[in-house]
Amino acid sequence: MSWRYGVGIVAAVVPSLLRIAMNPYWGFQFPYVFFFPATLFTALFGGLGPAWVGIGICSVVTVMWILPSAGSLAVANAIDLMGLAVFIVADGLIAWIGASYRALIAQSERQSAELTARRKEAEEANRAKDDFLAILSHELRTPLTTIVAGVRVLHQIGSPEARAAQIRDAIERQADQLTKLVNDLLDVKRIVNGPVVLERQPCDLAKAVDDFTAAWNGLGRLKNHLLFVDAEPVWVNRDPARLQQIVDNLMSNAVKYTPAGGSISISVKHEADEAILRVQDTGIGISPDLLPKLFELFVQGDPGSTRVRTGLGIGLAVVRRLVELHGGTVQASSDGPGTGSAFTVRLPSVLAPSP
Repeated sequence: MSWRYGVGIVAAVVPSLLRIAMNPYWGFQFPYVFFFPATLFTALFGGLGPAWVGIGICSVVTVMWILPSAGSLAVANAIDLMGLAVFIVADGLIAWIGASYRALIAQSERQSAELTARRKEAEEANRAKDDFLAILSHELRTPLTTIVAGVRVLHQIGSPEARAAQIRDAIERQADQLTKLVNDLLDVKRIVNGPVVLERQPCDLAKAVDDFTAAWNGLGRLKNHLLFVDAEPVWVNRDPARLQQIVDNLMSNAVKYTPAGGSISISVKHEADEAILRVQDTGIGISPDLLPKLFELFVQGDPGSTRVRTGLGIGLAVVRRLVELHGGTVQASSDGPGTGSAFTVRLPSVLAPSP
């Protein structure tokens, strides 16, 4: 508090001395010319109170050493008195404007500090959420792996009872679904929000797709859908595990949103210097308002009235992240609900390695 009033006193004394020094040259003209900027300076850095202290000092100096009645507190005439009154009012208005601006700046700084603190809290909460998901996923993965392995051993042992076989199938399906959910939770921390190191090597994208679809058919994951594959050789420099994850998520999405009896097409083409991977289905389609945000985290379409919503809305966000890490792009397209959808991945192509 004291330093602000010190600013007001100094800011008034310095221009007062300067104006008195100009008396031999200016006489009684421009008595207040140096006081207005001094008041504005005081209001900006000291506040309204110190500014009024400076105005009082300047008024006394003007009466005592600048006006024709110099040396006396009695103003010489009405004109000088009116001029002094106008100065006090005008300088007071300048002081109020400066102090108001100072208060506005201080409020803005406080709000900025609050926003920074809230942003920091939100970032810490987001990191805590990611850490929680990662720990939860790791804790769930071990028992799920044991369940899946046990069910598959029971399948190999076999049982003459049809009911037992149905129960094993149900357990295996649910365990597979839980395993996929756990892997999706891990992907939030590991892929979408964290650094990923790709282990690249050249591969024929067409052959990789053929191997992938053969594995899917072998597991019976396409038993309720028609699958069409049209793949021409084109080489890309990719991470095998991540490429499989891209195709798996796109195919899972197509199966999820395509009713039984529908068809799914997967194609590989070579255009210019790009490899084009396209997964198209005859499913429920995508609404126009959903298309722009389809690849965001936790966003998923309505699976329809006949299906239960499954998944966490993570798969397509993972696809976009992995495709971008490979230097490519992914795009979704649909003519609207009921018209099916298509997902097109473009990756840089490379020359086939020499035999």
